Amino acid sequence: MGRQIGFNREETLRKILFLFWDHGYANTSLETICKKTKLTKPSLYNSFGNKEELFLACLKNYKEQMEEHLNSYPKGIDFIYKFFSNLIKESKGQSNNNRPKSCFIMNSFSEFMSHAPSDLKKILTNESWEMLEQFFKKSIKIAKKDGDLSKDANTSHLAKWLITQVYAFRGWSSEQNHKYSDEIYAQVIREMKRYEITKTKP
Repeated sequence: MGRQIGFNREETLRKILFLFWDHGYANTSLETICKKTKLTKPSLYNSFGNKEELFLACLKNYKEQMEEHLNSYPKGIDFIYKFFSNLIKESKGQSNNNRPKSCFIMNSFSEFMSHAPSDLKKILTNESWEMLEQFFKKSIKIAKKDGDLSKDANTSHLAKWLITQVYAFRGWSSEQNHKYSDEIYAQVIREMKRYEITKTKP
């Protein structure tokens, strides 16, 4: 067999990520991946490991993309409002990006609910939770420092509550039930308004 031609690792991971994203872990075979990437199985194993390790590499790549994307958002309380506003837009196909409507992590999490390969479900939960908690906590702290949120708002509790709303939102939007998605968004706005400080103009 001839030597495999060199390839762009990031571009290859992106192609594989979209296969897992579109078809799920179980329905994405190594044969399909080889066909899409034009790589041989030995090249895949040498570069990424087995299918599970390949999936984790895609998860890491997705997380890095999401962190870069979220870092472009406004800071403080505006981050929270923009985050949930964009969830609504993406679920209704109003986003300008080229990603599928639903979240890769939530798609995979739903698939693994009944038959998670080894510890993938746990890893998915931890990775997504930690990433969101980091961004929400940072935003809440900035909002409190800027005087946009009351000092009485418990940073940790509010961040965790927001994450549960993200999971609930993703669950309903994946079922195309926009009525409940809209209700969750309205509930988030109401909860934030409870702690938001109305500033008087000088």
